[in-house]
Amino acid sequence: MQASVYRLRDRGIKLPRPSSPQSGDVQLAKIDRGDLRYFQARLLDGDLDVLPPLHKAVITRVSSNGMVIHGEEMSSRKPTSIKTRVSSYRQTWWALVQCAAPSGIDMLEEIANGEDPSEYLSNHSDIPPAWQRASESGGRDPR
Repeated sequence: MQASVYRLRDRGIKLPRPSSPQSGDVQLAKIDRGDLRYFQARLLDGDLDVLPPLHKAVITRVSSNGMVIHGEEMSSRKPTSIKTRVSSYRQTWWALVQCAAPSGIDMLEEIANGEDPSEYLSNHSDIPPAWQRASESGGRDPR
């Protein structure tokens, strides 16, 4: 899905304002590595990563305009070296799906004014959370 992604953290520390948006194709994939299974979120431009992938990705909020994805970003001091220490940092993406916004709502303005996207979405979301959709339909998500 084509989206503009705003990174909300830098090396695990919450940024005072979201970073400049990066555009690309947001993809989520299930990763199986031995006994370890998790989802990985990637922002791609063709076959190239625009941002470092998010490991152990979890979508925490969804609206008709986008989603908030939490996960872990891996980074190293020397990306070209094989023998380097890798650090893991918390990261949050606000993925704004590239489509027409509902009238009367300027989501970018809300984010630029310092609102937390998860709070914004909880106040403006027209899609109930997955657990609520599943409980209302007898355990299956009706979408």
